Amino acid sequence: MKGALATLAVLGLTQCNSPPPAPPAQPVVIVPAVSVPAPVTSVAPAPAVTVGKPKAPEPPPLRLVSAGAVIVWTEDGRARGGFRSALVEPAPDGARVIAERPEAIFASSKELWVLRVKKMRGLSCTECEKCTTNPPTCKKNEANDSDEPSLQSLRTGRVLEPWQKTFVPSRGCADGMSMDEVSVTLTGAVGPVFFAEVSHMLMGCAMPHPSYEQETLAFDLDAEADVGLGVPKEAEDRLADLAHTALTAEECAMDPTAVPTLYSATAAYGEGGLLHGVYSFTMAAPYMCGTGPGHYSIINTQTSPWIAPELAAYGKLPPFAASYMASHKATFAMPIAPARVADAEKEMARH
Repeated sequence: MKGALATLAVLGLTQCNSPPPAPPAQPVVIVPAVSVPAPVTSVAPAPAVTVGKPKAPEPPPLRLVSAGAVIVWTEDGRARGGFRSALVEPAPDGARVIAERPEAIFASSKELWVLRVKKMRGLSCTECEKCTTNPPTCKKNEANDSDEPSLQSLRTGRVLEPWQKTFVPSRGCADGMSMDEVSVTLTGAVGPVFFAEVSHMLMGCAMPHPSYEQETLAFDLDAEADVGLGVPKEAEDRLADLAHTALTAEECAMDPTAVPTLYSATAAYGEGGLLHGVYSFTMAAPYMCGTGPGHYSIINTQTSPWIAPELAAYGKLPPFAASYMASHKATFAMPIAPARVADAEKEMARH
């Protein structure tokens, strides 16, 4: 903000003469002295001072994680879930791998989880024209299978279905649907929280082209529930401004004056094993140039030292973990408490 300095007038003081002595027969009354300002002829204006925006607050220090080992995800397109997992503990020369699997392994504070996939059978209508012209005669379907992911505990075999509400089999002609496909992409994990993106493509019988829907998920394995991660308020305006500048430079935004919408809030580890926030913003865009979620938006991602409060306990990895991750170009890790390392190693060996 711009501040302004008030103009100060210099006041001169004049002395007042003492009142004349009262006649002896009269009581004496004391009158307070009054200062009378001297007339001011001119005052030079004070120079204007411009005050810039207040400095943005610094994020709180990141807490060091107490970990006897960490599970590190390394990207691998051939591995189930798109990541390989290594259980890494400290060693005299830095770090060593004590267990490894060619798939994504998730860690809560009590157990490890593995991604499993089961087949889900749905129907696709093959008589869409009848559905639009004579609905009662629209009945012919064909069956199709899709992969429905779930999580299974490596310790107990218990199953979690974070995507249960998303994978609902299509009834084909009964729903007026010729195509209905859902897929899940894992995008990272920090502590007991993992991130995923769910994509839904559907084609209704009367639709001129497919409809694409995308949403993000942050799931806390300790709470066994979705967790809402957002931008800390101290950084939100700044990040939205940066995203707006980048998005409007593409000349595709439907309304360049609109404020970008937060699409996802996640986090990843960087240099020195320090966690940073990863925030994606979107703006509405025409279908023809929309490259963001749903094809009707554009997207920009910003990083920040500010992280969601829900992830604060996992802000800084021990040196052995940071060193291993740097050498393997990994950005996602799940700390294992010292008392859990031996059990985690056994669980990693199970199928």
